Amino acid sequence: FLSLNQICPFYISPLCFESVFYFAHLKHQRTFHRLLLILALVDTIHLVFASLTFSIPYLSETYSVNQWMYLVPYSLPLAQTSLTASVYMTVSLTMERYFSVVCPFKQFRNKWMRSSFMLSFPGLLFSILFTLPNYFQLETVMIENITETSEEFWRDHGGYPDLDMLGELSEENPTYLLNSETNIGVHPNYNGSYLLESSHDSFHLILVNQTFHVVDPVLIPDIKFAEFRENPLYIKVYVMWLHLIFNTMLPLTMLMVLNVAIYRRLNKISYQASDTQETRRLPSGGNWVVVPPLYKPLWLSL
Repeated sequence: FLSLNQICPFYISPLCFESVFYFAHLKHQRTFHRLLLILALVDTIHLVFASLTFSIPYLSETYSVNQWMYLVPYSLPLAQTSLTASVYMTVSLTMERYFSVVCPFKQFRNKWMRSSFMLSFPGLLFSILFTLPNYFQLETVMIENITETSEEFWRDHGGYPDLDMLGELSEENPTYLLNSETNIGVHPNYNGSYLLESSHDSFHLILVNQTFHVVDPVLIPDIKFAEFRENPLYIKVYVMWLHLIFNTMLPLTMLMVLNVAIYRRLNKISYQASDTQETRRLPSGGNWVVVPPLYKPLWLSL
């Protein structure tokens, strides 16, 4: 079964593309719209690389075997960078709303508070610098394709060799015959390996935990971690604590503080608006009506 993070990118990606298309074609783009456009672009990039890293390998065996090993050293760090950038673009968007609602006159006097570049660039730059180690912790290497031999394999090649007999092989007696009729034999090779030869084929064998494995001459790709990725201090400080602080605790705290300030300011504005409304008695009747300030000159002229 596919997990939620493997399926969600395929449902959310069209929404991100629609958001990018919508905000990009607005005739009158304000700072808020441009920040939303950047956020939609960053989220789309994250969904693309997250799909290449986590979702598509479960849906396509061909992609998982042939392409995934070459792409994941790049797609995984790009997905992590775009995820961090998405978090801080949300913070930038909230800061723009804070400036517009809580201190609009200060925003009008300071041009940088109305600049989408100044509000978005620090978070994007921090995201790249913060996730920079991820671009050096994975690499694709070519390794030997080693598979364990099966009972059927040895049945087809004269039977399983006696390990004690193989240990007695020497220069005078270099070959251990498995089947004299078919001339299938095993003889030592380089670096403690063995060579199984017959009249029509040969196999390179290695002994792992008293079990023979066949080494395929065709190399296959594999993922190798950098040495610093195995360092316990790196895992504890960077992978766990720094990600917890800068990807969760700090942005969440900033969002809570800014949104609470915006909410209080909006409540204050609504209270002030309700206090400025006046209750007047109409000359022609005895009912009281609430007259908004917008219509006050009209009633005064009667």
